[in-house]
Amino acid sequence: MGQYVAFCKIADEQRALYGLTKEAIQETIRICLERDILAPFLTARREEVVDIMEMLFSQEEVWELDRQEIAREAHREGRREGRQEGRQEGRQEVVGLYRELQRRLDPLGRVGELLAAISDADKLAALAQEFGLKS
Repeated sequence: MGQYVAFCKIADEQRALYGLTKEAIQETIRICLERDILAPFLTARREEVVDIMEMLFSQEEVWELDRQEIAREAHREGRREGRQEGRQEGRQEVVGLYRELQRRLDPLGRVGELLAAISDADKLAALAQEFGLKS
């Protein structure tokens, strides 16, 4: 059991150095044979071990690609939701601005200016500035 743990540790180190490559597999086996870790097994079944490790590396690459795609999709969905929330907040701010301007302009008999500001962004900005409101 201890030798298998040592084999896995060496495999992890080599994978960190060389990535999911055949070189990482060959170096793992070379180092283990050099250190007499699972040597009889690796000598007798070297090709089988290489094939299994390549299959595991291939599967790990597929999982990593899946994780990356899931992360990208989650990011895209988050951006969509954020834009949607931002638009909703923007609408609420504009409605709030119109209400506040109406509240202030009505007693002054200037509601007509608010109606003009609905289709004129410069007019809306000028009214907001006049009353110290954020447009």
